[in-house]
Amino acid sequence: MLRYTMNHEWINIQDETGTVGITERRLLESGDVVYIDLPELGAVYGMMEPVGIVETREGSEFLFRSPVSGKVVAVNPNLESEASTLNDSPEEKGWIFKIELRDPSEVRRLMTESDYAFYEEKERSLDPYSGEDEMDEFNESDYSLDD
Repeated sequence: MLRYTMNHEWINIQDETGTVGITERRLLESGDVVYIDLPELGAVYGMMEPVGIVETREGSEFLFRSPVSGKVVAVNPNLESEASTLNDSPEEKGWIFKIELRDPSEVRRLMTESDYAFYEEKERSLDPYSGEDEMDEFNESDYSLDD
């Protein structure tokens, strides 16, 4: 069962264990990953608690979170030496960690694939730089470059 967060993490749940990663969309927006701060094996996290930091070639950083509460039972060994695996296969080989779910009912609070697709589309349509509302009221004669 595949689920998503609003922060663009994914979790694929099988039995009582979830495999967690970052969506391709998040990585396309952020740039190529050069470093990832992986969680410790055995660490316990709450739902949506920050787990680590991802650094990109462009110099930006972002937090990734645990979609559910639980205990880390595996960490992707390939990411320690090859963080770029995230760039090539973020939703398959680029999984970050596996977590034993503490409260399986939390999964109901996450988005399904269709919910996430709708969320992505809505997010794309909200361009903070479009200024459509402001431009409707913009009148060039109200502003002078000669002042």
